[in-house]
Amino acid sequence: MSRSTGSPSKDMWRLRSLRNRFEVALVTLAWALVAAAATGPATAQQPLQLDVTGATRVEFNDSVGVWELYGNPVTVRRGLVVLKAPAVRYNAKDQIVIASSGVSYGDQMLIASAGTVTVWLREGRAVAENDVQVAYRGVDPVDLRAARVELLQEQRSLIASGAARLARGSSAITADQIEYDHAARRAVAAGAVQARTPDGRLGADRVEAQLATEEFIADGHVVVTRDTVEGHAAHAVFRQQAGQVELSGDALVHLGRNMVQAQVITIDLRARRVTATGRPHLVGYPAAP
Repeated sequence: MSRSTGSPSKDMWRLRSLRNRFEVALVTLAWALVAAAATGPATAQQPLQLDVTGATRVEFNDSVGVWELYGNPVTVRRGLVVLKAPAVRYNAKDQIVIASSGVSYGDQMLIASAGTVTVWLREGRAVAENDVQVAYRGVDPVDLRAARVELLQEQRSLIASGAARLARGSSAITADQIEYDHAARRAVAAGAVQARTPDGRLGADRVEAQLATEEFIADGHVVVTRDTVEGHAAHAVFRQQAGQVELSGDALVHLGRNMVQAQVITIDLRARRVTATGRPHLVGYPAAP
């Protein structure tokens, strides 16, 4: 902890100033996380009291402008925003806050947890790492998990990477990376994408999920499977509400031993019915008598 050799009144003023700066940083941290995950346009907020509790040790290095708080855990509350972490480090010079050793965050819209959360206040960006879990509340809950999640304040979106998984209801998407915009109810998954639904599975290089309409738009090495039905194509639109998928671009479907090729093939996964248009070619095997 740094010390001062000035007068008591100057020391008191200086300590109050440092405390105010740290409180501003904690408020900014909380609102940076809220803004990064907000579902709508930003609105003016009424001033709310900041409450910091649970700190058992506070250290300040005046030469580098670094605050460190330790507790079981340190808890920061402002309105409905609650941030908890056993260790919080604030670099006033670089405007960086690091919460570590098991971080939890909650507000009226979501709850989240991670091993470490780093916030770059000037950039409006936060990165959560180590077993990150984000759960959106409300009538349409969404659960996101990954090794790393980046929150972008201006874009109001999340970028999850490292065994990323997005789940909604009975459907889930796994991929190397998933970018999710909760306001638009839109997710874009890339890299070894697998989407699982009650009607079947969809694999592709890239999948755009429109959660509001329950549609998957897939591109690149598309594979659709359900029981003995297997479809391949360059592009596909999977409509979950109808239980149908439309394949296009060198479309090929195996239905048991039978096979059909065409420019466009629509599969009704529930009825096991295939409709092919555009120079269809069928190879079929009659059923045994």
